[in-house]
Amino acid sequence: MESLWKSKTRSFHFQGWKRLKSRQLFYLILLANALAVSFEGYAQGVLGGVNSSPDFIRTMDLSNVQDYYSPQYASDTKTIKLGGVTAVYYFGALWGAIFAGWIADKLGRRTGLQLGCLWCMLGTALEAGAQNTNMYICARVIAGLGVGHMNVIAPTWTSEVSESAHRGKSFALVFLTNYGNIALAYWIGFGLRFIDHGYSSIRWRLAFAIQAIFPLCLFCLLPILPESPRFLLTKHKDDKALEVLAHVRANGDATDPAVIQEFEEVKSNVRSTEDEKYTDGYWPIITGRGTGKLHFGRRAQLALWLPLMTQIGTGISATTIYTPTLVSAAGWGDVKSNWLSALNNTVGIGGTVIAMYIIDPLGRRKSLLIGSLAQSGTMWIIGAMSICTISYPNLSPQYGAASVSFIYVFTLIYSSTYLIINFNYPAEIFPTEVRARGMALGITGWAIGLGCGALYNPVLFQNMGGKGFFIFAGLNLLFFILVFLFLPETSGRSLEAINVLFETNNPLNYAMEKRYQEFRQQERAASGDDGGDYQEKMEVEEVGGRGDALPPV
Repeated sequence: MESLWKSKTRSFHFQGWKRLKSRQLFYLILLANALAVSFEGYAQGVLGGVNSSPDFIRTMDLSNVQDYYSPQYASDTKTIKLGGVTAVYYFGALWGAIFAGWIADKLGRRTGLQLGCLWCMLGTALEAGAQNTNMYICARVIAGLGVGHMNVIAPTWTSEVSESAHRGKSFALVFLTNYGNIALAYWIGFGLRFIDHGYSSIRWRLAFAIQAIFPLCLFCLLPILPESPRFLLTKHKDDKALEVLAHVRANGDATDPAVIQEFEEVKSNVRSTEDEKYTDGYWPIITGRGTGKLHFGRRAQLALWLPLMTQIGTGISATTIYTPTLVSAAGWGDVKSNWLSALNNTVGIGGTVIAMYIIDPLGRRKSLLIGSLAQSGTMWIIGAMSICTISYPNLSPQYGAASVSFIYVFTLIYSSTYLIINFNYPAEIFPTEVRARGMALGITGWAIGLGCGALYNPVLFQNMGGKGFFIFAGLNLLFFILVFLFLPETSGRSLEAINVLFETNNPLNYAMEKRYQEFRQQERAASGDDGGDYQEKMEVEEVGGRGDALPPV
């Protein structure tokens, strides 16, 4: 009787996904990945309220002011120390990403996320209960280890279950919760500041504790989900991979022609490289040695530098750092400063919704190119308005309002272009057997960029004021050139077909596109179809074949 109960329980927990329709299963997998990136979003946003809490500042010995009840106690802080205890989180994320890349490729996407959940919950508990700086630093590193797992595996898994026509929209749906939780954390921080006039330890301890909800929910959800079919193929579990793919694509119909075609394409790609030495470790991926025409080294550079330059050079972290200064200079009070910051991140939710509808039809390259130019333009304006806010006190409310308004515009542009692509691009350009480790390089760049930003942005604006925005305006123009020259398009192309882009020795985009078109011509010749029907077929394939895995939102 006991064995029968265990059998039924195991069947319910681990096979229940077979009873779901394809769209239901697909969205359930997206929900799991959304919970993963929700933690990272909340963890970013929560610091806005935590770092302005007087009790937190006192507990961590971060203030330059002796009087605890002075209005300047939480604002006049030890800049370097505050930046350091913030940035150490990204040190943990860097190592978490490296571990997660190996674990996810060797043990599976679900196992890697479960380990990440444990790290996140442990780190959150320690953050909420921190009694001094040393304990807080340890907590930040542990939480960072967890978020490194989340940020590597969630994009990897999302890319592997999404059809090429909707891969960008799938990422946007997942990362909608990321920006949503940044905004949620800011609004929670805004609400908690009214407890005991903002001096209560609840203001920051409860804010930290709430973030444990997301990894806890994810940990409970993961056992009832199937493993990625692409990962299963790397472990020679072909029947299981076909079964999962059929349930994600065609309501369990393993005889569906589109399912069979995709399965065979992925299987052929995996089998062609499974005996190569570069499938083990990171060094061959980073250097490209022994990878031949696959050019992993070039892909590693793109995966590393796109998130790095997004975080370190677009100016997204700078706007967060300098907004309180602008609000103060404009003569607005602390309450208004807090809700304006929360509103800025709420605007980011709208930008992510826009990304859902433009990132696939417009493409990754065009989105980044347009985003670079638009972000540069807004940075020039924000810089000029910021200087005027400080220089002309009698007009500071007007200039301050203009500055904050254009910060909102910048956030809208960033969240509709760079935000999604800096996460989904690294997950798209690597083959299945090393995809998680390739994504780990992207998260490494993200962690380095955010960590450095947490350290240098306060110092930059302390010394340069609003002129610091002009640096980011110039960097965005530089990024436009780099994207134009080196980033190939991945939108509407299968994860396996993207390999063709990197077969050429020339790293410039025009050469990679030329090689891809040659590949298409060879496919056309091999098919023996030279009429309009073939061209129509190719156009359908270029945007993802079936196109019904993700319905309109």
